[in-house]
This record gives sequence, structure tokens and C-alpha cells, in this order.
Amino acid sequence: MMEDRIHHNVRLDQKKTKLKRKLAEGNSSSVDNLVSSNEKILYFLKESTSSRDKGFEMAQLRVQNQAKKLALKEMQEENKILLTSLDSIANSTTREFIRSEQERIIKKRTEDQQQPPVAPEIYGKYFGDIGSRGSNLPEY
Repeated sequence: MMEDRIHHNVRLDQKKTKLKRKLAEGNSSSVDNLVSSNEKILYFLKESTSSRDKGFEMAQLRVQNQAKKLALKEMQEENKILLTSLDSIANSTTREFIRSEQERIIKKRTEDQQQPPVAPEIYGKYFGDIGSRGSNLPEY
């Protein structure tokens, strides 16, 4: 009888140990699945951000390209006006308009040549207060 009881207790201990092992394995598996899922989500978020950033850069380049095309077209039109001979224009009102446009274009180009090129506004929109008194940065 005592032997049966010991044997029964040993079997219960074995069952408890086996059950604990299964629970631990299940918990470990659940944690591994959670970590794996989180890694996948993080990867997709990074890819999404990268894709969005590339799309934004492409949109900026398109806008810059359109601005350059517009400036080129404007310059071509201005060149046509500058190359127009005032002597070939019979109508005095049209001749005076073309002459005033030629003066305006020459003045504008002279001013553009005298001004130093403007540095691109890269950081200003993000860090507009750099170096100001309210930036809490030490003196350089």
C-alpha cells in the first residue's frame, strides 16, 4: 500500500513536471510568435516610411523641375522680347510696350546678377529657431 502511494506520488510529480514543461514551452512559443510579429510590423513600418519619404522626394523633384521649366519658358519669352527690333514695329503703342518690357527685363537680369545666390532653405522649416535666444543652446 505504501509502495502504491509512493508510486502514485511519483507519477503525480512526473505529470506535474510534464505539465509545467508544456506550459513553459507554450509560453515560450507564444513569446516567440509575438516577437516575430512585432519584428514583421516594425519592418513594414520602416518600409512604409521609406516609401513615403521617397514619394515625398519625388514630388519635391517634380515641383522643382516644373519651376525650372517655367523659368526656362519665361526666359525664352523674355529673350524673344529682347531680340525684337523696335524699328520693325509700326504701331507706336505696341512699340512703347515692347520698349518698356525690354527695360524691365534688362533691369531684372541686372539685379539678379548682382545678388548673391540664395542658399537653399533646407533646415529653416524644421529648425527655424537654431541659434536664437529661445533655443536654449549654449553660445558657440
